[in-house]
Amino acid sequence: MASRRDFLTTSGSLIGAAAAAQIVPVLRANAAPLPPSSGATVPDTLWCEQLPPAIATLKPMRDGVVPISVNERRARLEKARRLMAEQRMDALVLTGGTSMEYFTGIKWGLSERLLAAVIPVRGSAFLVTPKFEEERALEQATEGPLGSDAQVYAWEEDEDPYALVAKGLRDRGFMSATIGAEETVRFMFSDGIHKAYPSGTVVSGTPI
Repeated sequence: MASRRDFLTTSGSLIGAAAAAQIVPVLRANAAPLPPSSGATVPDTLWCEQLPPAIATLKPMRDGVVPISVNERRARLEKARRLMAEQRMDALVLTGGTSMEYFTGIKWGLSERLLAAVIPVRGSAFLVTPKFEEERALEQATEGPLGSDAQVYAWEEDEDPYALVAKGLRDRGFMSATIGAEETVRFMFSDGIHKAYPSGTVVSGTPI
């Protein structure tokens, strides 16, 4: 007497065979030969379907692509500063992600440790970074639009990184400031800045 497991195994095999019988003829009719150098053991008739003409005629778009230059990113920062002045913001805070790369060229992933680029409406930008990341952060900053003028405030594990954001702003003459937090800045970061810099106001940086 067949067990339930045997029954399910046999049924699954029959269903798979039936499905293959329906699909294989279609693939046989439209299949391209298997490349000789592929080393694959899949039958030629099951390799792939030929590309539709609309796809087959597409050309690579890499020709003529030019990397984003430092000068282009400088122009982005200047435009951001103009918008900050219009929106009555004194600084823009960026953390790891696409916006930081867009403006500064710094490629940085998400982390529970604060690494922030602060772009004031006037004066030089600065970074707040974990001490063990200081060298890497400074290297990327100097290669991009922030240049050698970029100052790095590095914090040890037993120090408050948000206090360094406040210090950087005060060092640039902002005793109180309206700070725009880029939309992907985590709440714990923006809230930490607000607590360390109570004379300031943290708002959405989305208009920038």
